[in-house]
Amino acid sequence: ILDGTLTSTTTQALFQFTNSPVKLFSTGDFIDINGTMNLSGPLLNATNSDFLDQDSLVVIDGNLTSTSTSPLVSISGGTHSVSDVFFVSGSTIDPVTGLGTDQPLTTGGAVFEATNGATITSSNALDLDTALLEASAPIISLIGTTTPADTTLTTSSSTLDLFKSKVISLGPVIALDKGLINVTNGPLINLTSGSNMTVTGDLLSLINASKINVVNGPLIKVDGVSGTGVASLLDVTGALVNFGGTGGNQIIIKNDIVSTGSRGGPANDLFTVDVTGAGSSITIGSNPVKNSVLGSITVTKKDGSAGGVLIQATGGGVVNIAP
Repeated sequence: ILDGTLTSTTTQALFQFTNSPVKLFSTGDFIDINGTMNLSGPLLNATNSDFLDQDSLVVIDGNLTSTSTSPLVSISGGTHSVSDVFFVSGSTIDPVTGLGTDQPLTTGGAVFEATNGATITSSNALDLDTALLEASAPIISLIGTTTPADTTLTTSSSTLDLFKSKVISLGPVIALDKGLINVTNGPLINLTSGSNMTVTGDLLSLINASKINVVNGPLIKVDGVSGTGVASLLDVTGALVNFGGTGGNQIIIKNDIVSTGSRGGPANDLFTVDVTGAGSSITIGSNPVKNSVLGSITVTKKDGSAGGVLIQATGGGVVNIAP
C-alpha cells in the first residue's frame, strides 16, 4: 500500500516477477495506490508467475502516472485468479455532467496486456468508478502464441465497467491477437450512471482467430443517466470491430434479451438491438464491420435458438457507431 509519494526513474518495471508464484496469506489487493506514484517505466511485469486468490491486482484511488509506452501491467504465461485486474476510482465530480473528473491513471501504453498463453479469471478487467481515463493505446490487449487462441481472460461480470466515468480512447479499446475473452454474466462493455466513452477509431480489434464469447449478456450495454441528467453515451467514430490477420475471428453473443429492433448495415437490419426507456437510442452506420470476410458475429438465445441482442441502450443510454 502506497500512502505517500514514490518516484522511479528506471525504465524497467517497478515490480518484476519471473517463475515466482504470488499468493497472499489472506485476501487483499496486491498493489494499492492511495498516494502518488510517478514512473518512467511500467508498473508490473510478470513472467510465468501466478497471481492467485487476490482481491484486485491493482487498486488506484490516488494517482499513478507512467511515461512509458510499454504496457502498464504485463503478464506473460501463468494462471491468475483475481477479483479485478484494475479498480480505479476518483472522488471529484463535475457539477454539470455528474461524472468524475479525477484522472487517477495516466499511461502512454496499454493499461493491461497478457501474452504467451496467460490465463486470467476475474470479476472485471477494468472497474472505473467516478474517474477519467485517456487511452492512446488499447486498454486491454491479449496476445497468444497458437491458434485456437491460447491467451484468455474470463470475467464473471462485465470486462470493462464504467460508473460515473469517462473514457477517451484513440481505439481500439480492446485488441486481441490469438486472444480469447469469455464473459460469463453481463456485457463485455458496460456504461452506467451517465458514463461516457468516446473512441476515435475502431472499438474492437480481433486478428488471427481471436474470439469474444459473451454467454449471458449483450456485447455492449449503455444504461441510465447521471445525477445531473446527462445520458450514458458510447460514441465510436470507426467500426464496431476490425477483423484481421489470417481470419477465423469470432464474436459469439448469447442472451435471452428481447429484441426491440435492428440497426446497421446497408439494409439497416444487420444487428438485433434492445432500445428501452425514454431517451435511449442506438445508431449504427452502414459499415460497422471492417474486413467482414475475416470474422463473424453470431447472436442467439442462450440455448442457441434464434433471438438475443448484440447491443442494449436502456434508461436513456445512447450508442453511436458510425464508420
